[in-house]
Amino acid sequence: MINNIKIIFNRPLVLLSFSLAIGIMFSRASGFIYEGSWILVLILLALLATLIFEKVTLLVIGILVAFLGSFLYGISLQSELISFDLTSNNTSIVAEVLSAPTTRRNKLEVDVKIKQIRKNDLITDINEKVKVKVNVNDEHEEKARRILSVGNFIRMNKVTNQNTLTYLDGYDLYLKSNNIHVVLEVNAEHVHLIKTENKYSFTSLSLTFKKYVEKFFDSTIQDPYNNVVKSVLFGNQGYMSKEMLANYSRSGTAHIIAVSGLHIGIIVIILGKILEFAGMNKNNRLLFTMLLLFFYAYTLNFPTSVVRAGAMYLLYVVSYFTNRRYDSVNTLFLIAFVVLLVGPLSLFSVSFQLSFMATFSILVFYPIIYNKLNKTPEVLKKLLAVSISAQIGTIPIIAYHFNQISIISLLANLLIVPTIGLLISLAIVSVMVSLMSFHIASLISLITNGLLIYIDLTVSKLAEMPFSSIEINDIRQIYIIIYYSILIALYCWSRYKSKTSRELDYV
Repeated sequence: MINNIKIIFNRPLVLLSFSLAIGIMFSRASGFIYEGSWILVLILLALLATLIFEKVTLLVIGILVAFLGSFLYGISLQSELISFDLTSNNTSIVAEVLSAPTTRRNKLEVDVKIKQIRKNDLITDINEKVKVKVNVNDEHEEKARRILSVGNFIRMNKVTNQNTLTYLDGYDLYLKSNNIHVVLEVNAEHVHLIKTENKYSFTSLSLTFKKYVEKFFDSTIQDPYNNVVKSVLFGNQGYMSKEMLANYSRSGTAHIIAVSGLHIGIIVIILGKILEFAGMNKNNRLLFTMLLLFFYAYTLNFPTSVVRAGAMYLLYVVSYFTNRRYDSVNTLFLIAFVVLLVGPLSLFSVSFQLSFMATFSILVFYPIIYNKLNKTPEVLKKLLAVSISAQIGTIPIIAYHFNQISIISLLANLLIVPTIGLLISLAIVSVMVSLMSFHIASLISLITNGLLIYIDLTVSKLAEMPFSSIEINDIRQIYIIIYYSILIALYCWSRYKSKTSRELDYV
């Protein structure tokens, strides 16, 4: 059975990723953070140990990486702005707008990168991302939106509130995992335009494309289904009402309105077919698809799930051109390692946990479950194996963060997931056709609209069923650890039993 554990843990990148995660979690739980001088000493000790004891090389490296995780965690909590009082009347801030503004309670929320702080005659250059809440009214909202266009440089005066995030929980944790440590509030009349965006920049191009797609669906698909297709394509649940979101959550189908590996896989297949039909050879298809995926991820502001799926496809392309074997598990943990190196707090974000655990669970458990469903029709067999294996890995995470588990999620996914490929295909084709003929594209959207009605009706009816979901309050982290420990033990036992059975058959 020990050999079965090695199926996962004999990959160095798995060990490194787990070690980095353990170091990050240890620092958060204990509050103890290692400083740079400690890291230098540990590196020297690790090098010395590996020279003397060859067999403990991986163990020593794992311990060292855990300390590195602790060190990076401490750095991720630091902010250059803590020492500045930005609410002073004689302080002005120069910043670049990074994201399109969203409306929340009579405020426009936008991410900006502060470039310069001016206080009296003192000018300080700085480079830190913050979230800004701009107080607006109906009269000034349109003007404020134009000023807050992505790529614009703005000047803010008379900041009314400066909130330095101190909690590592809830919304504060979400912001910190996106490298935002400070939230500012300012009135719209104190936000001024310095320089407009470059209309020919990559940022402007991606934003123009996104606005065009939004406008196209708003004009060809009836409300509120237009908001569903926009959520599916852009992974932004802000398009949808709270009631619709609650229905998707209760039915266990919320993943279809969050861009995931499923969406990326479908997009890759669709683009591949279109480019093949256009006569492009495989090498060029792979490169062109990778370029379009990068543009798509950039348009969505690189969410974790898209980065993970896109990076796995990139490494597949690299392995294809270099004629190297593609190891999906090792690739997944390489991406996890890089993501945590860049942003250690991503470990505590829901999107990171769900994205990586769902993918890992599918990679590990899909073959086992698929082989157990011997008498199931092939199409249903594959869908069931994917759905069950993904849910096995994500149930405790969903229960912990959302305090509920959908009872009918398996049925809901069987009814809805097969339509997602068709939905995304129709949506992409209709947008592409609209560039040549809006009338033909509108006819395609009629089919998309009918499909969206089916999806929404199915989700609503299932969510209304009694006991469609159960609430779980106060789930402890130790229960999650026990769950995954049992899961690993069952997996190893399954592999051991399967191996023993094959050996007996051979004899």
